[in-house]
Amino acid sequence: MKIIRNFFKQFFLTKEEKLALKENWGVYEESNSGTEWLLGRRQNWHIPHESNPDSKPLLEELGFRILGIADNMRYCVEPPKGFKKEQLSECWYRIFNQNNEVALSAFEKQEPWDFRCFITVPKK
Repeated sequence: MKIIRNFFKQFFLTKEEKLALKENWGVYEESNSGTEWLLGRRQNWHIPHESNPDSKPLLEELGFRILGIADNMRYCVEPPKGFKKEQLSECWYRIFNQNNEVALSAFEKQEPWDFRCFITVPKK
């Protein structure tokens, strides 16, 4: 079953959002575990943002199930069993794996004038 999010967003489309309709923003599968997280579609933060690597292969490698694309900045994912989030500040949080080791850090800022979202992997 597919869930449609952001229903009203489809009526007020920018050029980017028209392109996004091809990606099916806001339409994604239901989580098997009932847990859904929104994580950045890009790794690291550099300008221009589009030059950063896509986070999908990394998330899948860590065991996340990609449920769909939430918006232009985030994937909707189902975390692997045993993973948990810890909020560090208003914008930063860490994600721990089942062994309580930091699997990745995530940044999300949702101000109307500054919407950024990305993930980083700690150096080993």
